[in-house]
Formats: sequence, C-alpha cells, structure tokens
Amino acid sequence: MDPKLRTMLQKKAEQRAVEAQKAADSAKEAAHEMEKQVVKKQLKDEHCGMEIIFDATKSGNLQLVQCCVENDLRCTKLADSGGSTAFHYAARYGHEDILEYLYDVDSETITTKNHGGRTAVHWAALHGEKKILSWIFQKDPAIFEVVDKDGCNAAHFAATNGHLSVFLFLAAKMPDLIRSPDNDGRTPAHIAASNGHENIIEALHAKRPNLLMAKDYINATLLHYAASGGRYQVVEFLIETVGSGLVDAVDKNGCNAVHWAAKGDKLDILEYLCVKAPHLFLAKDRGGLTPRAYAWDDACANQMKKMEETCLAAVRKTR
Repeated sequence: MDPKLRTMLQKKAEQRAVEAQKAADSAKEAAHEMEKQVVKKQLKDEHCGMEIIFDATKSGNLQLVQCCVENDLRCTKLADSGGSTAFHYAARYGHEDILEYLYDVDSETITTKNHGGRTAVHWAALHGEKKILSWIFQKDPAIFEVVDKDGCNAAHFAATNGHLSVFLFLAAKMPDLIRSPDNDGRTPAHIAASNGHENIIEALHAKRPNLLMAKDYINATLLHYAASGGRYQVVEFLIETVGSGLVDAVDKNGCNAVHWAAKGDKLDILEYLCVKAPHLFLAKDRGGLTPRAYAWDDACANQMKKMEETCLAAVRKTR
C-alpha cells in the first residue's frame, strides 16, 4: 500500500476513535447529569435518600455517593434505624475510596457512633477489613480506644469472627486493646474462646500467654467459656497447653468447666473432660450441686450419671 494512503487511513481511523470517545464521554456525562437530577428529586424524601446512599455505599458506587452528597450534604449524616451512617457501611464493605471521599467532605463522620455506641472501627474489625482499619488508624488512631455500650473495643469484634490478621494488627498498633475487659469483664480472649476461634487462642499463647489466664467479673476463665460454647478444639488446646491453672478454676458460684458444659448439654465436651479431668464431675458448687444438676436435657443428665461412675472409679485409682 502506498505510504501516503496508509498514513491518511491511519489519521482517519484515529480521528474516528477520538470522535467515538467524545461521544461516549458526552453520553456518560449526560447519563450522570440525568442520574443527579433523579437523585436530587428522590433526596427530598429522606427515607428514599437514605436508601440511595446506603445502597451506593454497599455496592462501592463512589460516583453515586458523590452525587448524593453534592445534592445534599446532609447525606453524610443520614443514619439507618440502628444509627449507622454511610461511613459505617463503607468500612464494613471495605470501600476505601468512599471512606476517603466522605472523610474529605465531613471529617467528623469518622467518629460517628451508632445506637450501640459502635464506630466504623468496630464494623471493620468485625468483618475483617484490615486495610480499612489501617486507613482509619492513619487518620485518627484515638478512635480505636472507643468502646461500645457493652464496653467492647475493636479487638473484641475481631475475636468474635476470628479475624486473626485484624487481631494481630490491633495487637501491634494498640496492645492494650487485646487485654481490655468489656462491661462483664470479658477480654477479647474470652470472646475468641466462646466462639471457638482456636487461631486467636494459639496466637495469644505464642505472644501473650498470660492473657489465656484472664477471668471475667464472675471469675470465669476461657475454659469456662469454651466448654459452655461446646468449642472442643479450644477446650482441648487449653487443657493440653495451659493445664491445671485453668482445669481446676471455678467461678464465683464455685462452678468449674464441667458445670458450664452441663448447662449447655455439651456432651462431646463432657466426654472429653471425663477422660482428662474426672475429678471435676464430682466437684460441687457453692450450693452443693454437682455438674449433673446443671444439665437441662434428661438424656444428657442420664449420660452424665454414667460418666460420674466412670470418673469416680478413675479418681479412686489415683488415691
């Protein structure tokens, strides 16, 4: 092909591409303008406006969030029935770009609490959003010290769902968080044990083993919580690794781990403890009750009666 002809064709192709891009940009701008007008109309209804910005935030639609805020700045403060704002939702769903935008528009929104006293930090920790927590920490580290109405901090929330990377991040940045009790004296370790998150228990054993001996305000230990929740692997780890310091611990009512397991009819835990700590089955609380008296289910109580006989024989052998 003639070089001049080739050059001419290339220029025409480039020109058509530029024109097509302009047309696409124009159409996009028109669509955005139309969307803004629709949003502006809908924002007159506060409930409708709340749905728009929350849905946009959940889906990560930054442009629509911007559209809402540009039409009505109050959108940054709109709250759902639980008192949570778009900032909470952006943290929960991991949308850093939306957080950045909302913060630039209204920096106070980073400290907003919902009706439970929870900030975006609590939500991000609960859902394992380490990247979001890192971003918030750079903006306002003091907010990590905020506790909700139950006295729970971000480490309690990370422990609830077993988000180890988040838990370790918090331990590194704010070490006091992982040992702080809530209103009932429960540390994040109690929460992890109750919910069966052995990964967090193991991490604490490696880095802060003393925290595995924590007691709540009724002197209940991690073993009590794990036994009550039927968390077999955590119970096994605590007994095999920590040992007698937890095994023989009783709460303020004189109840040991077997009493707590019996309350929830946790037969697998009871069977394990029958082998590992038979003397606990014979122990009485301050009211003179053995663990079997705590069983709700008759079938469980009958099984425990058989276990008691086995435990009694085992204890006699050790005397």
